[in-house]
Amino acid sequence: VFAFRSFSRPCWRLGWFSEAETILSCLHACAGSPVMLIGHNPGISDFANRIVAEPSKHERFWDYPTGATLIAQFPMDDWTQVGFGTGEVVDFIVPRDLLPVE
Repeated sequence: VFAFRSFSRPCWRLGWFSEAETILSCLHACAGSPVMLIGHNPGISDFANRIVAEPSKHERFWDYPTGATLIAQFPMDDWTQVGFGTGEVVDFIVPRDLLPVE
């Protein structure tokens, strides 16, 4: 997992195959906003599904394909207060959505 923003410990050392709980602990170590987390399945998919209160209505949200991107917002100012089920989906997109419509 990579966390791009100020953080108090090197989250990149958590590894690509981190579990959702490990990714959440990485988020808790961040300071400032916004934060971008990049990870690998199945951990990042599990994290995305669990961090939001209501899932995206996008048909690919549950299988979270390679390159999928979730933008979520949280009602708190301190990342240590974020927990599973506290986020709100702002947007969700997969690479195929970026292809021109023929």
